[in-house]
Amino acid sequence: MAWSQVFVTIAGIGVAFALLGVGAELVARILLRRSGYYVWQRHYRRLLHLEPGLFPQLEQDVTWEVNADGERGGPAPQGPGVFRVLLLGGSTVESALCSQDTCWSGRLEALLNEAEARRDLGATRVHVGNVGRSGVDARGVGQILERTLPRYPQIDAVGIMVGPGDLVRWLEDGAPPDQLPVPLPATTCFAESPELPLGWHPKRLALTEGVRRLRMRVLRPLDVREKAARWMGRARKMRQSAERFITEVPAAQHFLDRFERDVDETVQRAKSRAATVVLIRQPSFRKSAFTAEEEAMLWNGGVGNAFRGDVQTVFFSTEVMYALLDEMDARMRAVAARHAVTMIDPMPALTMSAAAFFDHFHLSPLGADELARFIAAELRRLRAR
Repeated sequence: MAWSQVFVTIAGIGVAFALLGVGAELVARILLRRSGYYVWQRHYRRLLHLEPGLFPQLEQDVTWEVNADGERGGPAPQGPGVFRVLLLGGSTVESALCSQDTCWSGRLEALLNEAEARRDLGATRVHVGNVGRSGVDARGVGQILERTLPRYPQIDAVGIMVGPGDLVRWLEDGAPPDQLPVPLPATTCFAESPELPLGWHPKRLALTEGVRRLRMRVLRPLDVREKAARWMGRARKMRQSAERFITEVPAAQHFLDRFERDVDETVQRAKSRAATVVLIRQPSFRKSAFTAEEEAMLWNGGVGNAFRGDVQTVFFSTEVMYALLDEMDARMRAVAARHAVTMIDPMPALTMSAAAFFDHFHLSPLGADELARFIAAELRRLRAR
């Protein structure tokens, strides 16, 4: 066989393999576009080793587990008698720096599975699914409900905690009175989504994504992260050395109106599927005066985004943030009254100290346990009515 014939044969085989690969990729893209929305990557496992010395009130090794529904939590039990709870919101719900069993959703599930609680709920087993996600605002929570609720065969109770996600995003932009942050993309609200951006680079192929999902489901690798949340230490230092604190509450009518509409739509979606819908007031670390050690823990309220690496020199004061959050709470109470759903306030049940909080909004295992006990009692009371 002449060399020219060999070359043509090899080239033909190469073209055939290329066409086969392109065909497989196109099929994979069709299948991906038909897949569902999941807040967390299904079957994901993570172990965080926190930055040493940064969080004395937290466990230093933080475990994570995501089930087949994309919820932070264990596998959902099947069969009759299961009482299923879904928790939605931002970073306080996610509880990224508390372990699976000590975050408040994990504690809530344990408490509701005690014999007396199950009897009050009329259940043989209780499952609490956590689809909270850091940075998600009220509109994002509505998007999550819209795209995931149809997949659930049963939801008995929905708990919604929102506020800081909206507030922090607006303050990061400098709190413009007539301008709101753009809606969050699906890739921010969902780790698995049919809207995943694709390309022809090997890392952006649908085939690559399919292999990644299969590996996660079959092998369940452990994602180990060292010095986790180190960025929060940098954020704290930027707040301590801020050039200016804004102490005047900005004009917020447009922002508050948008927030109320988003919460209203979210509650309507939740009510379409769940017998019990509960709005939960956002916990916040409030004292008449903070000690120097407590002030040093705080980092929220900056113009710019510390997590993305922005340098923050201007901050809104704690008093301004809480004044705005109180107005947001009032809007949530109005929504609750309009739709005849319950809004609960866990603040009196929480210890106002650095033992229970590690910044303005996030809870330690102690605070998580206090919050879980309060919500468990409220769910049992509502079910008994």
